[in-house]
Amino acid sequence: YQRRVRGKMDSTETLQRILCKQFDLEIFLRTREYHLIEKNLCEAEALLEKIVLSSTLQATPRSRYDIPEVSISASSTNKSDRKIKFFTEGGYLFARFVDGTVLRLSCHVCGENKFNTQLGFLNHCRLKHKIAFSTYEEAALTCGSPVQSAQSSSSTTEPLAQPPKTEILVKKRIIVGNTSKYLLLENSDENDPTTHKWMVYVRGTTEEPNVGSFVKMVRFYLHSSFKPNDVVEVEEPPFQIVRRGWGEFPIRIQLFFADPKNKCVEVVHQLKLDRQKNWQDSVGRRDNSRYRLVFLG
Repeated sequence: YQRRVRGKMDSTETLQRILCKQFDLEIFLRTREYHLIEKNLCEAEALLEKIVLSSTLQATPRSRYDIPEVSISASSTNKSDRKIKFFTEGGYLFARFVDGTVLRLSCHVCGENKFNTQLGFLNHCRLKHKIAFSTYEEAALTCGSPVQSAQSSSSTTEPLAQPPKTEILVKKRIIVGNTSKYLLLENSDENDPTTHKWMVYVRGTTEEPNVGSFVKMVRFYLHSSFKPNDVVEVEEPPFQIVRRGWGEFPIRIQLFFADPKNKCVEVVHQLKLDRQKNWQDSVGRRDNSRYRLVFLG
């Protein structure tokens, strides 16, 4: 049930981010169309004034009233073509240049600094304060403040810190299963009811079998008949336990991850024993689970 609720919450957050991003994009596109129409109107008015002036000065020599034509190119700017990359961290919007400069964007009019995307920042400045930036770089250079390095001293020449690490959402597949072997003929003690030797394991897929890179510990809760050793903790791979028994029962398993941002996950595995009595290791039950984990990149 918790997994379904968590899945619905993740789907809702993902849908909300997609809708916000799409709304920002649509507002940006509509605003760009508006400015393009306004530019065309200005050009049409200038052309109309030129036609009117030419018609009123037909009797006058043109050499005295030639109107110079000035062409303005959108790309003819004095700013250097610097590549810029935007990213968010902790609800703040940052801009990183190829030379390592990192700026945090905030509105220089009202001081608002919580933005999810650069489009949202441009729309805020355009709609709330009637300030339009032609490029993302212009917005970053105008409204960005450098991120100071916490480790730099007054004698060093490094004024900026490294860009903060961003959280990356990664899906990992984990397999929980067990194997068993029939041992009745090997059992020499008549008072021992043990019939099987079984192993319960937690591992990854065939492509990534070792889960030790992101799993810190696995805790197994066995049947009460195993007391006082019914709770077993395995803190390093391989995450598995081997026991002997005679019956099947559900095993509660808790997964603890290396990154504290990932909460503990609990699964219940139904132990299945070999009923064919072939005295060979046989595969019991396997449960496949996928989890969304947060990593710092």
